[in-house]
Amino acid sequence: MHDPQAWRPALERYWQGLDLGVPLEHLWQDPARQRPSALCYVERDGRYLMLRRRKEPFRGLWTAPGGKVEPGEAPDEAIRREIREETGLTLQRLELRLVTAETGPHPAYNWLLFLFRGTAAPGPPRAGVEGELRWFTPAELEGTAIPEVDRRLLPWLLGPADGVPRLGTIEYGAQGELKRLHLEPPGRKAGPAAEENL
Repeated sequence: MHDPQAWRPALERYWQGLDLGVPLEHLWQDPARQRPSALCYVERDGRYLMLRRRKEPFRGLWTAPGGKVEPGEAPDEAIRREIREETGLTLQRLELRLVTAETGPHPAYNWLLFLFRGTAAPGPPRAGVEGELRWFTPAELEGTAIPEVDRRLLPWLLGPADGVPRLGTIEYGAQGELKRLHLEPPGRKAGPAAEENL
């Protein structure tokens, strides 16, 4: 367990700056279990840098690099730090695409997750301590072993930007399998919602 109060001030400031029309508690419903974290689909020359995870969640699958938000960090600060630590790259451009509330019976599947898309500055990535790194085109990602939840979120993560992050709730089963996915537009912007009960 962690103390959610250590994260709350920085998260509240960041959330208010997003102006989404809903309170942070709309997604951070169980702060004692949902650890704040951030991932980034890092793009360069039409390819995305992915990491093959060495540990749960999603051990052995390719995912976007990232990690836990530290107390006092905003999610955008956390993802810039995590990308430097895990890949040696610096992000030039960064855009928040999704924020999801993830819950499940296994502790490794409970997150308040900020999902970004960014552009990397020139330079090669270095070998990651979290797992192997490799660049993929969007077409290659379709045939790659990625988590099912990531596959279903790719249209919102890699598609055209409208400048407004989507909000979502994700529920996992006891083995980490995807049970439910619901995406909604933020409260201040109308748009289609997508829900899948699995």
